[in-house]
Formats: sequence, structure tokens, C-alpha cells
Amino acid sequence: MNIFDYIAPYYDRVFHRVQQKQKDTLLREVAITPGIKVLDIGGGTGKLACQFVKEGAEVTMVDKSQGMLNTAKGRCEMDWVEALAENLPFAAESFDLVVSVDALHHFQQREEALMEMVRVLKRNGSIAILDLERQYWFTRLICLGERLIGEKSVFYNAVELEEIFREQGLEVQVIRPSRLEFLVIARKS
Repeated sequence: MNIFDYIAPYYDRVFHRVQQKQKDTLLREVAITPGIKVLDIGGGTGKLACQFVKEGAEVTMVDKSQGMLNTAKGRCEMDWVEALAENLPFAAESFDLVVSVDALHHFQQREEALMEMVRVLKRNGSIAILDLERQYWFTRLICLGERLIGEKSVFYNAVELEEIFREQGLEVQVIRPSRLEFLVIARKS
């Protein structure tokens, strides 16, 4: 069991305002059209994934926490898969959009997870990663707190992600919804 299995029943109540802001940012910056195939990696309780479903997307949500997946099940019509981001059980070029919100820093093998995102992304598809900038004291405090409860969190910054995706031949756009967070959108042409 991991920490997210324990906090899953309370997660939405504690982080409701943050989740709403993140959902609004993604829906403003990423086009969701009916029939688009979306992979939500580290999708947690499924609130964002269900919003994509409401917009007409076909959504698959991946999380390593059975507790989070159990909380997500029944919220809306989508596929749920318990898996690690660094070893996705999907064929190459399966999804039009791959999203990861407030999750990348939890992945144990972050670079492998990023390469998996690129692998499962279709041509002309996009990857959208929303996370916290590591240089701010608030993010460092979160990182310390997560380490105290057993998470091995490591935060990227937007520049590092931009470089990694550009090395893979993707076009990259960096959006800063606030001082504390970034949204990296990488497009595979």
C-alpha cells in the first residue's frame, strides 16, 4: 500500500480548490473534442478525467494507487488501469492527448515515464503536464512534507521538461498559469 491508498477517501475534500483551478487551466489551454482519446496518467480520484469525458473524450486513467482508482470508479464512463507511468501497458501511438496533473514528481523513474508518454502519443497529438515549479519555497515545503511521509518526490522545472521533449523532437509550449506552477504542452508532429 502507498500513501495515496490511505488518503484517497479524503483527497477531493482537501484539494478541491486546487483541483478546480488545475481543471480550469487545462480546459482553457488544451482542446478537448468529441472522440479524442485521452490518457490521464496519475489521474488520482478521476475528477479531471471525468471532465474530459463530459467534453466527449474517450478517457483511460492510469494510477499506481488502487485506493485512488477505487475512488475514481463509478464517477463516469472511462477505463481505469492500475499501472506505473514508467511502464504503460498500451501500444505505441494509442492516444491523441496524454495528461499528467500534479503527478510527475511522484513517479519513481520520471525520465522513463516521460519517454512512455511520448511512445503512446499519436502523431499530431499533445502531452500536457501541469506541476509545481521547484524553485519556490512552497514547492520545497511540499517536497519535504511528502518525503516525511515516504514519498520520494522530485520536482522538475518547466525548462528541464521543455529540453527533454525538444530532444525527442516535440514542439514545446510553456504556459505559466501562476508563479508556482507551469503547464508544458508538447506536440508530436
